Amino acid sequence: MKSAGVDQVRSIRSATIRIRFNVNQRTECYLPLDSIMDKKDLGQIKEKLSKSHKAVLTLHLSPDPDSIGSVLALAEVLKRHKHDVSIYSHDPIPEDFMFLPGAESIIETNLNELDWTKFDIFWALDIAASDRNGFKGNYPENLTVVNIDHHITNTQYGAVNLILDAPSTASILFDIFRELGEDLDENIAKNLMMGLVGDTGFFSYVGSEGVFRMAAELMKAGADYRELRRNLSQNVPYEAAIVTGEVLAGMQLVPDQRVLYAVISEAHIRAVGKMYYEIKGTIARYLQSVKEADWGFIVVEDTPSTSKITLRSKDPKVTDTSKIAQVFGGGGHPVASGATVERKPAQEIVQDVLKAAEEIFSA
Repeated sequence: MKSAGVDQVRSIRSATIRIRFNVNQRTECYLPLDSIMDKKDLGQIKEKLSKSHKAVLTLHLSPDPDSIGSVLALAEVLKRHKHDVSIYSHDPIPEDFMFLPGAESIIETNLNELDWTKFDIFWALDIAASDRNGFKGNYPENLTVVNIDHHITNTQYGAVNLILDAPSTASILFDIFRELGEDLDENIAKNLMMGLVGDTGFFSYVGSEGVFRMAAELMKAGADYRELRRNLSQNVPYEAAIVTGEVLAGMQLVPDQRVLYAVISEAHIRAVGKMYYEIKGTIARYLQSVKEADWGFIVVEDTPSTSKITLRSKDPKVTDTSKIAQVFGGGGHPVASGATVERKPAQEIVQDVLKAAEEIFSA
């Protein structure tokens, strides 16, 4: 595919962004996005792509559309350059994503039991911290970590760190692929579109017309937006719909803090299994749609030892949920963030979140 329209795509964002490289020494650059693709980051990534490697990619915990779509898209490009590619996920993959090209190649495994020494490069995509994929140890010295992400809370843990304030990690990959002259075939386009629509909430959080230009380019290359939407939001099994109703019926409003919260209990998860991802997505959309609330959160009792906190905001200028997530060791974006905490009664976690929010936003 010819690279016509790249100038338009490169103008998606004009804000100043921060990139840190520490392959040989730690340096910091503050560059406008319009010129970023001419700088050191692109050269390093091109070098890593052009030389054959034993590459490993992982999804982040509770894999979402951007995590899955970005990893599968990059895997296609790496295979094109004769890399030996392995993809792993610490957590189960929601069934709704199995229609994506390459999804069948993802291996579900405990990453703490993985032999990382058999790989020489780790492409860490959409993973804001080194343990956000479930691996709690130290990566071996022979493993080069290339960290590409759009989370402003990223901890810069790679040998190469490309962290942009972008709509999604998939959109960063889109820019990289086009600048390097990579053809956007149908498989790559479908996976990048999955990441783009997932992290923009089906374009609900779009702040730039460039996102729509990007989507148009991906559709020209073969991505079917209607297919993605059907699988992500119009494919909820009946059992999941019933449990969603139960969770919604228990939703609570805290008027003085203009916050809505819900609990997805261990019993709910037992009833629907992997389908709880669909429930969480539906509830999260409700958190942003109720008139009397500016923000909301879900407490998910996901394992016997941990609970997850999922936070959503209508307007980041009013409520930056990433500040709350960071209190609990998590991170994310102003409109969408989360954290994993030690398991205790859900109502205690609810009170912890409300207290943290009150301290942050009353300061």
